Amino acid sequence: MAKTRKRLKITPVLVALNILVLFIIVIFYVTRLIIYYNKEHNTNKSFKENKWGGLVSQGLGTSMLQMPNIVKNPRIWIAPIVASAITGPIATCVFRLEMNGAPINSGMGTCGLVGPIGIYTAMQSSGSSAMWPGIVMVCFILPAILTLI
Repeated sequence: MAKTRKRLKITPVLVALNILVLFIIVIFYVTRLIIYYNKEHNTNKSFKENKWGGLVSQGLGTSMLQMPNIVKNPRIWIAPIVASAITGPIATCVFRLEMNGAPINSGMGTCGLVGPIGIYTAMQSSGSSAMWPGIVMVCFILPAILTLI
């Protein structure tokens, strides 16, 4: 007779608390890295001028404002390309994320939150437990960490 193992029941509240603690830790260390980098390289002039509104608008809405800087210095593209090359396979193989809509939408990333909204609409009916941690990790945390490295 086969022995049955008791399964540990993990409540959604416990999962949410773990994700929240992880998120707070990551934000703490990322901000410390940014502060250290800005002090060492004296690159915080844009943030001093534009404050949080400029950071959010460039991050979520108008990232194409960086096009003149990219044309002047194409090396700016190296970090996002490497981050995309690493997070793409993680999204599909580890978290099993799917994208809804036209294929061009998946390249939009966090611009207007098109990427995360497309993932949410594609996966809400599947009931996958890895959807929200996958969205947070692949769309926000991992790209931020990989571009800082």
